[in-house]
Amino acid sequence: MALVSRTIFLVIAAFAAAGPAGALEFLPHRAVYDLQPAAVGTGTTGGRIEGRLVLELAASCDRYLLNQRMLTRLVAGGGQHRVNDFRIALSESRDGLELRFTTQHYVDGALEEERDGRAGLDGARQGGPGCLPQARAAD
Repeated sequence: MALVSRTIFLVIAAFAAAGPAGALEFLPHRAVYDLQPAAVGTGTTGGRIEGRLVLELAASCDRYLLNQRMLTRLVAGGGQHRVNDFRIALSESRDGLELRFTTQHYVDGALEEERDGRAGLDGARQGGPGCLPQARAAD
């Protein structure tokens, strides 16, 4: 699940690079993007990929929230298909000192992998503890 791990890293890095959340104010926002295949060139097997990406930004009294879901459907030339559903939920304290996240990966509706983690800072712009546990495989 290297794709999931890279996605987690990129999202966490983006939050960390933004600095303390207390410096930011934003309005709740939801964006939906339909993912459509590019033109198929010669030499392909006739397969395609399609999907949807949904991003939601919100805030509670003490936290900023980001939810992301990317659903893709891969269709092979013979008609076989596979549905991947990647979900990420991030929650950052308004002072920017704590970040919690949950990731989930479903394949054809069945949970394949789940991961929870957290990171904290000892103070603004200072390092702190973090925890990225091993992924939990579905039973």
